[in-house]
Amino acid sequence: MKRRALWLAVLVVAAAGAVWVVLAQRQPVEARERIDPKIVEANTDFGFRLFKELVIEGGGKTNVLISPASLSLALSMTYNGASGSTKDAMAKTLGYLGVSLDAVNAGNKALLANLESPGEGIEISVANSLWARKNVEFKSEFMQRNRDFFGAEVSTLDLGDPAAKDTINSWVKDKTRGKVNGIVDQIDRDSVLFLVNAVYFKGIWSELFDRLETHDAQFTLANGDRKTVPMMSHSRSYEYLQGDGFKLINLGYGKGRISMYVLLPAKGVSLSQFSKRLTPENWAKWMKKIHGNRSELTLALPKFRMETKSELIEPLSALGMGAACDPRADFSAMSPIGKPLYIERVTHKTFVDVNEDGTEAAAATGAEMMCSQALYMNTDMVVDHPFFFAIRDNMTGEMLFVGSVAEPK
Repeated sequence: MKRRALWLAVLVVAAAGAVWVVLAQRQPVEARERIDPKIVEANTDFGFRLFKELVIEGGGKTNVLISPASLSLALSMTYNGASGSTKDAMAKTLGYLGVSLDAVNAGNKALLANLESPGEGIEISVANSLWARKNVEFKSEFMQRNRDFFGAEVSTLDLGDPAAKDTINSWVKDKTRGKVNGIVDQIDRDSVLFLVNAVYFKGIWSELFDRLETHDAQFTLANGDRKTVPMMSHSRSYEYLQGDGFKLINLGYGKGRISMYVLLPAKGVSLSQFSKRLTPENWAKWMKKIHGNRSELTLALPKFRMETKSELIEPLSALGMGAACDPRADFSAMSPIGKPLYIERVTHKTFVDVNEDGTEAAAATGAEMMCSQALYMNTDMVVDHPFFFAIRDNMTGEMLFVGSVAEPK
């Protein structure tokens, strides 16, 4: 049978830097639809496991940034086309063992609905699309589930036409408000389907950092070298946790529904060493302890901007998804092409910019499927060595971004 290829692309963009007005969305913060906690827990667990693989792979000396929400959505849409042992392998990796496909889809549908109602001060929009090669048959059930549960727009294209690439990239640019110009560089002659998810986030810090308080300071790298970085500073009441060998602080956006959590390991503890403690169980325990635990303190946090690119086939295989990346994979629920479809490549690109006004972040995931130190007086938390951070929806618990900063750029 002739070999086919399928591309899956997911884009997530978050922007909050240089925002001068607060976007007023006055929907209530309460959940619009009941969210199955198993789905959020699965997404968090998957995100942490993949994140730790990348931190350990880099020896804790490289910057790492992923979007668990982006990756979970992308692979959940693909999961709808998997069968047999391939479906079992994906379920294991994504944390869906024991959860029916209907429950997975309903949970993601409710999660998407609630992410689009973040409350005053924050804007989030989510869009999904499927771009199918003209004259290639896909199972109607697979397409309909993506329409019903992910709100996906379904279109057919002549993927042999050079203009098809521009059509998909224009959709991406529009849905991300111009923050991402495109994900498709070229279309292989055997490509049969593109699945694209775009998420746009815009917000500002609940309380801005004063630019006049930003000064150059020393940041100690993992190898002991020092680097001069612009360090922001702010004194106020924070939700704060002094843990066993780490400090954790909550920096809210807008009215506080979305937060960035900065986790600073004790000096002498590497990112790769501490990453072993990043489990859903520990995270839930820390979230329970930090909420409502307020302290008056001064925070010193470096401005940073970074871009990362990760090839994820090996980490995903290490987490148990190898069967989906094998030429013998079974994606027969996606297309009559059947068993020859398999995931050949998963590329994840990310961007984040943290400054006095807020945060701008972006992530793009493409999966190709083939047929076959400063001086601060009275400062309580100086983030002057490698640290972790997470951007989290405090209502649903969904992890939008998880990152580690070994060297602020």
